[in-house]
Amino acid sequence: ENRDLKDLIGDLRHEVGLLYQSAKDFVKERTEGVRAVKNVFKELVDKVRERNPGSEFERLYKREKARERDRGMER
Repeated sequence: ENRDLKDLIGDLRHEVGLLYQSAKDFVKERTEGVRAVKNVFKELVDKVRERNPGSEFERLYKREKARERDRGMER
């Protein structure tokens, strides 16, 4: 039973990751300019955060932002 729950959690996290990437791609396709994409996507993440603080969606966003900052530091 515990193993089944862990598998389900893993599947759900994977689905949220796919939703995150799909939402990001959707915003990119319909928004002009890098800054505009970032602003619109941040607004989306903020709305998700309002309804579900500490969500997987927010965690993925924070991880991606940290990677961007790290890449900026390497240069």
